Amino acid sequence: MPSSQPSISNLIETAFQTARFRQSELDNKWVALSMKVGLPSASINIQRAGSIDLVLRCMEDEFAHSVGLEASPPDFSFHYQKMLSEIWVAISYEILRAIRQRAQQVAQQPVVQPFDPSIIQKVSSLLVDLERLRMPLEKYEIAKDHAIKEPMPFVRFGGGAEISSMYDPQNPRRNHIMPSSVSDRGSIMWLALDVQARREYWLERREMADRFLAIAAPSA
Repeated sequence: MPSSQPSISNLIETAFQTARFRQSELDNKWVALSMKVGLPSASINIQRAGSIDLVLRCMEDEFAHSVGLEASPPDFSFHYQKMLSEIWVAISYEILRAIRQRAQQVAQQPVVQPFDPSIIQKVSSLLVDLERLRMPLEKYEIAKDHAIKEPMPFVRFGGGAEISSMYDPQNPRRNHIMPSSVSDRGSIMWLALDVQARREYWLERREMADRFLAIAAPSA
C-alpha cells in the first residue's frame, strides 16, 4: 500500500521552487551572472549557488521575522540554515577560485581574449573573504596560518579576556573554531581572522551573496 506521506525529494524540490518564486528577481540575476563571468563551464555551478542563496534568503527572512515572537516548539531549521550557509561558502569559493585561476592563465597568453579586469578585481576581493571562512569551516585551521610565526593565544568568544587556548600552526592537532552569530537580517555571520593584519571582522553570508551578484555589474 503506497505511503500517504510526501517524499523527501518532493519536499526538497518544493522548497527550492518556492524560494525561486518568492525571489524571482534575484533568480534572474543569478542566471544573468552565470552567463557573464567569462567561464561557461562554471555557469551551472553559479546557478546552483544561486539556488541555495534563494532558499537561504527565505530562511533568513523567516528567522529574522521570528525574533521576538512567542516561543514555539523547538526545531532544527536554524541548524539546516547554518549547514546550507557553510555549503554556500564552499561552493562559492571554488567557483571564484577557478575563475581567478583561469584569468591568471589567460593573462599569460596575449592571443587569448582576456577576462574583464573589473570582474576579476571583484572576484579577488570576495575570494579573500571566502577563503578566511572556508579554511576554518572545512579544514579546521586558520587561513594562511603559515604567517603565524609563534603560537597565537585565543580567548573564549564572549568569555572575557582570559586566554582559553593557543593556536600553533606547527601542531598537527591544531584546531580553530570560528565564532559565529546571526545578523539583524537573520543571516549567519562569522568572525573572520586576517592573520597578516592581526585583525578580526564579521562577514555576513547574505552580504557576500550580494557581492557575488554584483561581480558583473558595471563599475561606478
